[in-house]
Parts: sequence; C-alpha cells; structure tokens
Amino acid sequence: AWYTVNMSEKLKRITIVDDGKSYVVSSEKGFDRLLAMFGTNHLECVDTNERVLDPASLVDGGTYSAKSSSTGSNSAAAKPPTAGQENPNNGNNDDEANKKRPAEENADNNKARRKKKKKPTNGNELIVISSDSETEDETNNDATANQLDEREKKNQLRKATKSNEDGCELFNQGKYAEALNLYQEALGIRLKVLGESHLEVASSYCDIGCALDYQGKYEEAIKMHEKALKIRLDKLGNRHVDVADSYYSIGIALHEQGKYEEAIQIHEKALKIQLDKLGNRHQDVADSYNNIGNALDGQDKYEEAMKMHEKALEIRLDNFGDSHTDVAESYNNIGIAMDGQGKYEEAMKMHKKALEIRLDNFGEKHPDVALSYYNVGCVLRRQVNYKEAMKAYRQALDIQLEVLGNRHTDVADTYHCMGNTLTKQNQHTKARVMFQEALDIYLELHGESHKDVVGVRKQIAKG
Repeated sequence: AWYTVNMSEKLKRITIVDDGKSYVVSSEKGFDRLLAMFGTNHLECVDTNERVLDPASLVDGGTYSAKSSSTGSNSAAAKPPTAGQENPNNGNNDDEANKKRPAEENADNNKARRKKKKKPTNGNELIVISSDSETEDETNNDATANQLDEREKKNQLRKATKSNEDGCELFNQGKYAEALNLYQEALGIRLKVLGESHLEVASSYCDIGCALDYQGKYEEAIKMHEKALKIRLDKLGNRHVDVADSYYSIGIALHEQGKYEEAIQIHEKALKIQLDKLGNRHQDVADSYNNIGNALDGQDKYEEAMKMHEKALEIRLDNFGDSHTDVAESYNNIGIAMDGQGKYEEAMKMHKKALEIRLDNFGEKHPDVALSYYNVGCVLRRQVNYKEAMKAYRQALDIQLEVLGNRHTDVADTYHCMGNTLTKQNQHTKARVMFQEALDIYLELHGESHKDVVGVRKQIAKG
C-alpha cells in the first residue's frame, strides 16, 4: 500500500470524469488500481462529507486537501511511492512455510518461514455503483428493474467482501482450512456477479491458492495462482505489480515442492517488476529478496542466501522497525543461513530474536511460533544437546497439532526431526515410530516420489 490512512474512511466514491461511472472504494488497493487505470487527471474523489478532493493529494502518505466541487479534476499526474512511505501497520503479518533445504537422509533440514503472497484482499475494492451515460429513452420499468438488479449485485458483492474479511481473520489466526471455505464462498459470488475474467476473481483465486499452500497442497495452490496470473496478464499486462504478486505466489509453491531453481527464476521475474514499479525500498522488494534467499538456502548456497536475507532485513527494519513479524522472518532466515555454515551460536541468537518477536505479536498458539521452536530445536540438535532439542521439537509439535491439525507438512517435518534426534540417542524403536508418522503424512500430501518420502524410507530401512 502507498498510503498511511484508511482510504475507506476518507472516500465515499470516485467518479471517472470521462464516462461518469462512479465507484465505491474500500481499500488503498482499490484506489491504487483506479490511479493505474485512469490517472489523477481523470478522477473526481468525494469524501464522506461530500467534499471533492484532489486525487493527487491522496498519493504519497495519504493526507489530502479538500477542493470545491467547481475545481474539477485538474490535478497533477499520480506519483509513484517513494522510499520509506509504507505504513508499518499496513504490513503483511501473515507468514507461510518454506523448507530451508531438501530433507536428506539425516533430515538436517531447518525450515525457513516466508511471507504469504500478500495480505488477502479483504473484499471488493471497486464496485460500480452508477453510470451517467445510460440511455435516456429507457422506460421507467426497465430503469427500476436495472436499479434493483444493480442493488442485488452490490449486496452480493458486499457478502463476498464479508466472507473475504472473515477469511482473512481466520487466516491470520493460522486457521487455514476455515479461511479456505470462506475464500471459496467469496469466489463463488464474484464469479456469478462479475464473471470469470474480473480482477476481483483473480484476487479470490490468489487467496485460495495461499490457503491451499499453507495446508501443504502445493499442486492445487499452483493451479489457483496460475488462474489468477492469466487474468492479471490479460487485464493488466506483464509489468503490473499484481502480476508480480502472482509470480511471487507461484514461486512460493514451487519452493515448497523442492523446485528451487524454478522458484528462483519466478521470484526474479517478480523482483524485476517490483523494482521497476515500486522502487528499491518497498516491502514487496524485501519479500522477493527473502524468497530468493530461501531458495538459495534450499540449494545449500548459504553465503549467497545470507546476502539476500540481509537485503530483506535492511529494508524491513527501515520500513517497520525492529518488532515487526517481517523482521522476525528475516532473523529466522539469517539464522538458517548461519546454521548452514556451521555458525550455531550466531544462528541460535537469530532464532531466539525471531521467537521473541513472534511470541509478542502472535502469542503462543501460532504456526510461526511453532516454526521458531522447531528451528531452535534443529540448532540444539547440531550442538549435540539432544534433550533440549527434543523439548523444543515437542513445543513446536504441540502447537502444530492444535493449530494445523495432524496431516500438515510442518507436523511431518517435526516428527521427522524428532526421529533423527532419537536416532542420535540410540533410541531406535521410538525413532522408528516418529519416522513412520512423518512418512504417512508425506505420502498423503506429496506422493511416493517426493524427496521427503524417499529420505524417510531410507532412514526406516536403516533401522
């Protein structure tokens, strides 16, 4: 977002000067899209007090000045965001899981948590509410029927908005399956009212893809994100930030499948658009650096990964301060890169920083808190502190089972590493139980040929 105000509290409607169509705007993104489509010279904005506003004054920080209604739309062209103007409170607080590197036979894989694509869209950003260009010879009956039809459409779209907002709340609580149901409900309404090729339909596909990704259903997630990408490319062209968002999300799912090189290529596409459209200090740019770093971690290229994570951290600290969940994510991922280089004490400091921020922001019962306990356990295991490692894994597992359920890939990863730790302690019978729990979940989620399935089978065979 470019703005430090809630646009829905400021704006009552926006009218397109050239064709007379008016829009209700319920988010900064909706205003952003109108700016991108028409530019400030073609917009007339009215606030909740019926004052006509200068659209250009709504850019770069969200402050605005009122204009008299006779002033018209003689505002300057819209300006792109400049460095440091993102609002920390508008940052994405939603994170989702990436593995650090492939699970090999010893399962020494930490997991790097990276952000969800974008914060879910919280409903319809643009709703056409009137048009002054309707034909004047329409009969009163037809006009009344059309009015009723438009009213019903608006009501349905508001229902979709509410479903989406409720889905966002559940998503932020880590209740991904429940969020998915509401996102699907919103999609059904939008398809019926807006049609298959509308941008809000693309947003719904994207949100559904994110919820599926969080549940470890990566193939299904990619299908949803590809549907969103197709609509966005058709409507917006190949240099739009929403297109970058779709690339971002596809890259995330590819990473989850262990397709690190493909993931890097997709994330670099997103990054190129973001740098061009948003500048080099934007939070989305930090997210892409983060994701490229995670993929490099997956290839065991830890020094290169560290550079990407440090770039992301610098931008996030500048934009959000030192207590934001995105900053915790960067600490988490720097910890993983340090761990990969054998710098265990430094890695532990990073993971504990991440854990402290996550506990403060999310409380104990959140997937990201579980992730930090998991990563602490991984470092402790490599320091041969098996007792404390098992304690950290158990803390992670208890949260994951409660929040994610017993068939999630994060749960399988934790069982896998608990089995590893028990093996190191020569507790082979208990280790085999943990490995089997992990194998059952991996098989259900990924199929026989997945790298995690192959790795656990080898460990079970060793006895």
